[in-house]
Amino acid sequence: MLSPETMRRKKLRMHQRRVMDQFSHLRRGLQWKYEDRKALFKDFVVPRVDPPSWPGHTLTAPPDEREGVHYRGNPKAGVAAKKPAAEQAGYALAKKLQPSGLNFVRLLGWGGMGLAALFDGRDDQGHHTFYAVKCNLDPAKIKQLQAEKTTQESYIRALHIVQVIADLTKRGDASRENTTTVSREPAISMAPTAAAKAVGEGAARGMAKQKRKRDDSTEAESSRLAKRQQMEPRLPLSTAEPKSQTTGQSSASLALPGEPDIIVLEYLPRGDLFRWLCSMGEQKLKIPDRALWLIFDCFVKACVALEYPPMQQQKDYIEKTGGRLGPMISELVPQSDGVSSGLVHFDIDPSNILIGELGHGPPDDGHKIIPVMKLGDFGLAKYFKPDSEDFRDVKKVWEARSRAKPGYYTPEQFTEEWDWIEFLPNDSPQSHKTAGQYSWRTNLYQVGLLMFNCISRHLPPARPHPEQIEVQKPLKGNSKGWTVTKKCWTYGKYLLDDARFGDIDKKLRSLVTECLFDEPTDRPTLEYLESKIQEKLQSNWPLEQQDENMEAWSKQAFRTPNIPKLRALDELQDWFDGKIQDLPSSPVP
Repeated sequence: MLSPETMRRKKLRMHQRRVMDQFSHLRRGLQWKYEDRKALFKDFVVPRVDPPSWPGHTLTAPPDEREGVHYRGNPKAGVAAKKPAAEQAGYALAKKLQPSGLNFVRLLGWGGMGLAALFDGRDDQGHHTFYAVKCNLDPAKIKQLQAEKTTQESYIRALHIVQVIADLTKRGDASRENTTTVSREPAISMAPTAAAKAVGEGAARGMAKQKRKRDDSTEAESSRLAKRQQMEPRLPLSTAEPKSQTTGQSSASLALPGEPDIIVLEYLPRGDLFRWLCSMGEQKLKIPDRALWLIFDCFVKACVALEYPPMQQQKDYIEKTGGRLGPMISELVPQSDGVSSGLVHFDIDPSNILIGELGHGPPDDGHKIIPVMKLGDFGLAKYFKPDSEDFRDVKKVWEARSRAKPGYYTPEQFTEEWDWIEFLPNDSPQSHKTAGQYSWRTNLYQVGLLMFNCISRHLPPARPHPEQIEVQKPLKGNSKGWTVTKKCWTYGKYLLDDARFGDIDKKLRSLVTECLFDEPTDRPTLEYLESKIQEKLQSNWPLEQQDENMEAWSKQAFRTPNIPKLRALDELQDWFDGKIQDLPSSPVP
């Protein structure tokens, strides 16, 4: 019988062979399917010994298909095959949250990890405010969702991070007395018998529905409709409003259920960046340079927030201005003695950038022209603090290679350097400058990919292609501003093609190209990016990009979102009863 250590070693080797084959296909722009390849990669030699070390990048012609797929069309909310299961879980979630004052509105989306739904509740002023609620569909992954919630809660008041709604039941606030206590129910899940059980109970619910209709008098129906007409739903409050109202926005006076399979988040009504880029493609609207710089500013500030959470940098200020319920803070790199988090998000892509309201934030941050853009979905995030035990965890370091969506992997994950590493990159006899060097620079690379999306208006290429460029780097130890020329490999040289992108500010394209450097230490610092962005934003703009014209463009590009229709639970019951016939006899895996 094999020892536990031998079993762990064997499992690691199989994982190494799988990702070796997977990223070999990625670097060549080929599709990879586990079922087609598992019989082939199981005999790969790990680590590689021929040649004895990684030879490095070589100059090759760029692929013909590099232009990629343009953004257009109307993206779907999730995989169609999983829609019945998502509807079933959404109904269960609606019943679970009703006692806390949250009422179901509609499903927002679903995927392999869970479900997101839109709910309505009242804030401290009695107004209706919308919230996004995320729940887990797999009971085996409850701990993962709890870890995601804990991580995201550490970014309170960060303007460019999606905010977790405060749970007043855990803090003893005075307003807790006015909240509704939530009964504990089983976690939302798609257990093996859930769908079948739902189908079995469909007939009984149908009979109950008919009885409800017979008992529903005209007077009761009129009362219900009148109550619905009095509702004045509105979007989340602007952080520029007084603290008393901002407090209401954050807490909503709700006694939220404490189960670890639920996260209640602020709702951003304009959808995500992916859908917006598709909309821009459909309208054939150009994104002006000033808008691109402001969008870049949002992304970089989200990157700053990840590395320097406001709660850790400005603790005294936050405590004096309302704690976690005070106004949002526009993120800046600390002048000195900054407390870095070491968090690597791993999932910064257009579907996880959510678009909020115009004028949402401090008056000088540019959000009168571009709505605030916030980073969400911390489900793949992991801490990798420099010189910490995080880099000594073999399983954690290797599993991090697969933490991204296709098209948004970073060189730290897909570089061929990995093929010559037996256990840990930093323990190898050779010096590995890219493989496994996870840090805030990993987040910055994905920010570079976001800007690649916005500038090129198409998806990242299927094959990441490195090319060399010459850049001026500051000479170390020099205080006179001297620079030295250095050749660096980048995955963004395509953006420097004036024939394709000559109508877009070359300074912006050059900065994005630097964010896409292969070696993490070659990428620009956050301080450098902050200074360059602010320098540009404070410069004089041509007439067509001055405030009045940009605000007119913004109204067309970021149309006023529709206020979702409120849905009472009895209406939801009718809706679900109509759907129950379409549910599969067994749950969708």
